[in-house]
Amino acid sequence: VKQENMKSIYKPFFTTREPWSHAGLGLTIVKQLIVSYEGEILVKPNSDKGTTVSMYLPVVEDDYANMLPKPDEFYVEGFNANILLVNDEEVVRTVMFELLKQLGYNVISFKNINSALQFYRNNLPGIEIVMLDENLKQEDDYELYTAFKEINSDADIVVLKADGSSSNVDESINYINKPVSLDKLNKVLSKVLIR
Repeated sequence: VKQENMKSIYKPFFTTREPWSHAGLGLTIVKQLIVSYEGEILVKPNSDKGTTVSMYLPVVEDDYANMLPKPDEFYVEGFNANILLVNDEEVVRTVMFELLKQLGYNVISFKNINSALQFYRNNLPGIEIVMLDENLKQEDDYELYTAFKEINSDADIVVLKADGSSSNVDESINYINKPVSLDKLNKVLSKVLIR
């Protein structure tokens, strides 16, 4: 890593390679994971020997039995579950696509709401979760939620929501507040899948 690139290495989509060959999310995701475990990542460039990346995680001294997840903290990996991702913002859609893939999900993404609804209608029961963004410009999230529920009354819907936003709050909608972390995404999706 060149010294002039150091300030950008953790930024999503930053790459020094051809844009089509890499998403530029590797270090972004690694840093999120390390920080979520209260660790630290250090990158030291050295033009003679290459770059050294060091990751530090805290030592756990607690009893391992107390560390096991409680029933409401249970996580599952994606198990190849299919998620229909609908978001009209390309950057957000791409980041969410990459995060979901990191968690082991199969992701089908759409920019256009009508195309997503048609795909959903034609591919039931193959979609386990529909993920929408409250900021979809075409319709508000509650109307979209209703449109998917009209196709499948048992649809599991997850809505990305700005923290503190005042959009419609419906107890049957699973919300994830932005900004989204891998841990937060995994918790919500795991709860949806194990119901």
